[in-house]
Amino acid sequence: GGNGDVTITSTGDISTEGDNSRGISGFVRNNGDVTITSTGDISTEGNNAYGIAGDVYGNGDITITSTGDISTEGSTSEGIYGNVDGNGDITITSTGDISTEGALAEGIFGDAHTGNVTITSTGGIATEGSNAHGMVGYVWNNGNVTITSTGDISTEGTGANGIWGLVDGKGDVTITSTGDISPEGRASDGIYGFVHPGNVTIPSTGDISTEGSSSDGIRGNVGVNGD
Repeated sequence: GGNGDVTITSTGDISTEGDNSRGISGFVRNNGDVTITSTGDISTEGNNAYGIAGDVYGNGDITITSTGDISTEGSTSEGIYGNVDGNGDITITSTGDISTEGALAEGIFGDAHTGNVTITSTGGIATEGSNAHGMVGYVWNNGNVTITSTGDISTEGTGANGIWGLVDGKGDVTITSTGDISPEGRASDGIYGFVHPGNVTIPSTGDISTEGSSSDGIRGNVGVNGD
């Protein structure tokens, strides 16, 4: 059981106050696609309260498009979150501003086991908590991560990169940034790309400033066999 597609379209504003209370949540327990389109503003106050979340526990694709502003206050409360546990692609497009206040509350987080993660953001992103990266694209196994950001990104907490692209298996990471990036905390890189193995490509034309120790402006790492 649990096979099928989920499609959600929201045009109004949404606000939630309690823990584990997401603004919009699309969930497939087994195999299927999740498609979420939101044009209104979203705000959440509790812990583990994502603004928009799409989850596929089996195989399937996730597509999230958001044009409104998103704000979250609690810990582990990402602005936009997409997760595929099996095989599938994640595509996230955001044109509004995103702000988060809690620890482990990324602005945008796309997380696939095997597949491609593509994230495009044209709005500003601001996070305050520790380990709250601005944007993260992560592939656990094989696949490509492509992140494009044209807005400004600021992070305040320890271990909070502006943009982080990571492939633990075989694949390429491409991060393109034209906005300004300003992490303040320790161990908080402006842009960080990592593959194992594969290629890392990071074209950046905006200004990057870091304040904390062990915080690179742009860092590219290849575990084995890549450029």
